[in-house]
Amino acid sequence: MAVITISRQLGSGGDTVAALLEEHGLTRSDQQALAALIQKSGIPKDTIQEFDERKPSFWKSFSLDRSRYLHFLRSAIIEVVRPGSAVLVGRGASVILRRVPGVLRVRLVAPEEVRVRQIMKDLDCDQPAAERIMNHSDQDRSGFYRYFFEEDWNKPEQYDVTINTAELSAPDVANLIIQLANAPVYTCEPAVFSRKITDMELEQAVAAHILYDVGIPVRFFVAEATDGAVTIRGIINVPGEENRCASVAREVPGVTTVHTEINFIPDYVGPTW
Repeated sequence: MAVITISRQLGSGGDTVAALLEEHGLTRSDQQALAALIQKSGIPKDTIQEFDERKPSFWKSFSLDRSRYLHFLRSAIIEVVRPGSAVLVGRGASVILRRVPGVLRVRLVAPEEVRVRQIMKDLDCDQPAAERIMNHSDQDRSGFYRYFFEEDWNKPEQYDVTINTAELSAPDVANLIIQLANAPVYTCEPAVFSRKITDMELEQAVAAHILYDVGIPVRFFVAEATDGAVTIRGIINVPGEENRCASVAREVPGVTTVHTEINFIPDYVGPTW
């Protein structure tokens, strides 16, 4: 049993390493696999492509599409790891799964000159083009983490281990990751892992029911679940809707109790003179 997330710089060999990890019995989920799961929830393909590991445009960063995409991206990642054996490439999985025991979060990096050579080979382009592609990719992925998760993509503390792939072959990197994943500190009892995933699934279900099925406009909505007990937080500008949120949350299968910390704050309307 192992769940591994891989955050990778373009040209550092991340996709190749992830493919090799499949040979160790892990199910790989990359852009195509996660996009297929997100589309099942009704998010259009164009919207997924617009947000996928990219910094949203100014107006899109405030849109409901952004919130829906992030919600269903989380749901897709949780669904993928439910069996307890998966490798996820990018898409903020290291952030989404950081509270889950037994998840090894890996970052793969390489010096710029190594990355440029690899991009030239992979994309059959010249050096100036490879450098532009590398820089654009770094900006997009950094922006994706900042706008969707308010995190620094380059921050080492976000990961359990960072591997410089410059002097290592892809099989060597894959074997090193497997050894780390099997170390006692990164192993987890299946029952403990399953309970945590069940809690996260319930959090997603409550959020989806309140925000999207019923359509209550709660700002900064957060749901936290522990063994069926759910706490919901957020801000609402319609009086009485905070109590309705609790009633709606209780409709979700698996919810046993609901504690509400949703606050009513009316929208400020300035002077009319």
